[in-house]
Amino acid sequence: MIEYIIGSVLVLSVAGAINNSGKRKKQRLAQEAERKRKLAEQQEKRKSDLQPYLREVYSFQNAYAAFLSSPLFLSDYDVYTFKMRHTKLYDSVKGLQYRDLPGFENEINALDGFLAVLSELATRVKGRNTQFVDTELKECKTLFDDVEGRSLDMQQRKAIVVDQDNNLVIAGAGSGKTTTIAGKVKYLTQRQKVDPKEILLISFTKKSAKEMADRIRTNMGVLLPVKTFHKLGLDIIAESHEKPSIFSLSQKQNLELMASFISNAKSVEGYFGKFADFLSYYLKPYRDIEAFSSDAEHNNYLREQKLEGYKIVEKVLKEEKTGSGEKTIRYRERLKSQEEVLIANFLFRNNISYLYEERYPYKTASKKFGQYKPDFYLPDHDIYIEHFGINENGEVPGWFKGSDEKSAQQRYSEGIEWKRSEHLVNCTTLVETYSWEQRRGVLLSGLKDKLESKGVVFKPMPDEELWQYMLENTPEDIDAFTQLLNTFLSLFKSNNEVFEAVVKRAKKEDNTRAELFLELFYPIYNSYEGYLKQEGEIDFSDMINSAAAYIREGAYSSPYRYIIIDEFQDISESRFQLIKALLDQRPDTRLLCVGDDWQSIFRFAGSDIGIFTGFSEYFGTTMLPGFNRATSTSYIENTYRFDNQLIALSENFILKNPNQIRKSLKSNKTSDKTPYTIYWYDDEQRDGAMAYTSLCSALEEIIGQSGSGCSVLLLGRYEKDSRIIKDKAEFSQTYHTEEQRYDYFYRGNNHVRINFMTAHGSKGLEADYVVILNCNSGTYGFPSEISDDPLLNFLLSKADQFPNGEERRLFYVALTRARKHVFL
Repeated sequence: MIEYIIGSVLVLSVAGAINNSGKRKKQRLAQEAERKRKLAEQQEKRKSDLQPYLREVYSFQNAYAAFLSSPLFLSDYDVYTFKMRHTKLYDSVKGLQYRDLPGFENEINALDGFLAVLSELATRVKGRNTQFVDTELKECKTLFDDVEGRSLDMQQRKAIVVDQDNNLVIAGAGSGKTTTIAGKVKYLTQRQKVDPKEILLISFTKKSAKEMADRIRTNMGVLLPVKTFHKLGLDIIAESHEKPSIFSLSQKQNLELMASFISNAKSVEGYFGKFADFLSYYLKPYRDIEAFSSDAEHNNYLREQKLEGYKIVEKVLKEEKTGSGEKTIRYRERLKSQEEVLIANFLFRNNISYLYEERYPYKTASKKFGQYKPDFYLPDHDIYIEHFGINENGEVPGWFKGSDEKSAQQRYSEGIEWKRSEHLVNCTTLVETYSWEQRRGVLLSGLKDKLESKGVVFKPMPDEELWQYMLENTPEDIDAFTQLLNTFLSLFKSNNEVFEAVVKRAKKEDNTRAELFLELFYPIYNSYEGYLKQEGEIDFSDMINSAAAYIREGAYSSPYRYIIIDEFQDISESRFQLIKALLDQRPDTRLLCVGDDWQSIFRFAGSDIGIFTGFSEYFGTTMLPGFNRATSTSYIENTYRFDNQLIALSENFILKNPNQIRKSLKSNKTSDKTPYTIYWYDDEQRDGAMAYTSLCSALEEIIGQSGSGCSVLLLGRYEKDSRIIKDKAEFSQTYHTEEQRYDYFYRGNNHVRINFMTAHGSKGLEADYVVILNCNSGTYGFPSEISDDPLLNFLLSKADQFPNGEERRLFYVALTRARKHVFL
C-alpha cells in the first residue's frame, strides 16, 4: 500500500512536472511568436520608412539613365552638378540600416547600387565618354569629311568631339588649326544644335578675326561674329554701362603725349633732378663686368649699350674730294665702357672740364708699353683720372684675355703699377676709381669725395640749362626714355598691375635703377590716367580690365555656353583674367583653346607662355566649393605644309629648349633632300654686295626650280632688313593699297611673286619658298641681341628663361613658313 501510494505520488509529480514544462514551453513559444510578430512589425515599419528613399532612388535610376544618354560629352561640371543634385539623398541613404531586412533583396540592391553609382560616378562617366567619342566619330563621319572642303584627320576629329570643361588643343605648324576650329563650330551648330549666339569665338587681330568670320559664313553658312579680345571687352562695357570713347593715337602721337607729360612733370620740385640722374646714369642698365662669361659676350653687350656721353665733340675735317676747305662735324663723345660713361656724364653735369684719352704730356712709349693716354684729364685742375676694372682684391674678371707669356691678371696688374709709377715720376696727380665701386653703388659719390679733397669745386649745371642742353644735343636719350616709359605703361596697364606691388618687388631686389624709374613713372601714369578721365576715354587695356571687373561685379551676364580661342599661345595675364571671369560667372561654359607654344613670339607685348604650358592650373580653379574644372589635352600633329625633312630640322631646333611641350609632327610628304640651303658671306659684308649677291643666287635657284610659278617670302628680323632689295635695278614692285604690301618681281619673272615681311609679321602665313635674311650674330642680326630692358622684366612673363627662348621660337616660325625649301 505504501509502495502504491509512493508510486502514485511519483506519477503525479512527474505528470505535474511534465504539465508545467508544457506550460513553460507554450509560454516561451508564445513569447517567441510575439517577439517575431513585433520584429516583423518593426521590419515592416522600417521598410515603410524606407519607401520614400526608395522612390527617390528609383527616380534617380531614371535620371541617371537620362544623364548617361545625353547627346553631349559629359564634362566634370556635368558630373559635379549631377552629383550635387543627389548629395542629400546620398548622405541619407548612406546613414540608413537596411541590409538586415529579409525579403528586401531587390530594394537592398537598388540602395547599394545608388551609393555605388554616386561614389564611382566620375569613373563611370569616363568610360561612358570613351564609348561616346567612338560612337560620335562614326556617326559624324560625313560631317567631318567636309569641313571647308577638307576631310579632317582623326586627331582633329577627336579634338572636336572631346568636350571637357577646359580643352587645350596643342597644334603643330601647318596642322590646320583654323580648320579644326571651323570644324568645331560646324559640329556644335549642326550636330549639337547650339545657337551661334551662345558661341564666343576669339582671335587676336582684327584681320584674323575677319578672315575667320568670313570663312565660317562662306563655307558653313553660319553667321558667327568673331571678336578680338578688345572688341569683346568693348561690347561687355557697352552692355554693362555705356559704350565708351576709345583713346587711340598713332605711335608717334602717343610718344608725343608721353613727352608732354614728362615736360610738365619736370617743373614739379625734385622731379627733374631724378629725371636727369636717370638719363645720365641709369638709362642703360648696368651690368657688372664680372657677370660676363667671355670677351665676345662683353663686346656684344657694349655694342648694344651705345656708349656715348653728354659731351659734344667737334672735329674739323678737310674736304678731300672737292678741296674746297674744311667741314666741322659735331657728335657725342664715345667712350669704351659703361662705367666711363657714368664718370664722363658726372663731370659734365658738374661743369668740370675734361679731356678723354688725351696723350700724356710726357713721353712714355717703350718696348713694353705704348704712349700713355689716361682715361680722363681735368685741365682746369691738372688732375688725371684712371678707371680700373678690378674688384676689391685687385683681381680682374676671369674672362679678361692674357697673352702667351702672361696671364690677364699679371698684364693688368703690371699696367696699373706702370701708370702709377709714371704719375709718381712725373709728379702728376692721379685719382683712381674701380669697377667694384660701381658694384657697391659708390663710384660717383666716391669720385666726388676724392676730387673735392684735391680742391675741385663742383658747380652743378642748373636744371633749365641742363634741360635745354638735352633737348638740343641728346634728344635721342629723351626719346629712349619716353619709349621705355610708354612700353612700361602699356604693360603695366595690360597686366592690371598695382603700383605698390611693383615698388615692393623693386625694393626686395634692392634695385636702385628700378626704384628711381618707378618714382619717375608714377607721376606720368597719374597724368595719363587723368588725361583719359578728362577726355572721357578708355584705352585698349581698360577695355579688357574694366570688362573683367564688370563681369565680377555682376553687371554683365554671360550668354556663352562655349568659348573658343585661336592662337592661344599669345594669351596675356589680363586676357586670361577676362576669360576666367566669364568662366567663374557661368561654370557650365566650356572652353576650347587652340595654339602652338613653339610659336609663342609676343612676350614683348605681354603674352605669357606660362598660361599655355600651365593651362590646367590657370583654368582649373573655380569659386564653387569642391569643384575644379577638368582639362582635356589633345594634339593635332599632322602638318599639311612641309615634308618630313623640314619637320626633323625644325623640331630638333625648337626642342633644344626643354620648356617647350613635346609633340611629334608628321607629314604625308616625304623627301630625302636637305630642306635648307645656306649662303655664306663675310661678316663685314652682311649689308654689302656679298649679302645681295647671296640673295640673288637664292632667287636664281628658286626660279630654276619653280617652273610655272611660285611664291617667295623674304623674312627679316627687323623691318630694316628690307633695304637689301629697296631701289635695286633687279627688282620691280607693285603696291597693293588694301593689303598695304608690295609684290616684288626679280628680273622680270612675274610668275615668281616675292613678298618681304618681318618674321613676326609672317605668323600664320606660308609660301613655297622662304628666304631668311641676315642670319648673323650681332645687335640687329637674327637672333637679335637686343635684350628687353630689365625694367620690363618686372612686368613680362618669367615662364621661360631658356637662353634666346623667344628668338628661338621666332626663328622656328620663320623656318616653318616654307612649303618646299628654306634658304638661309
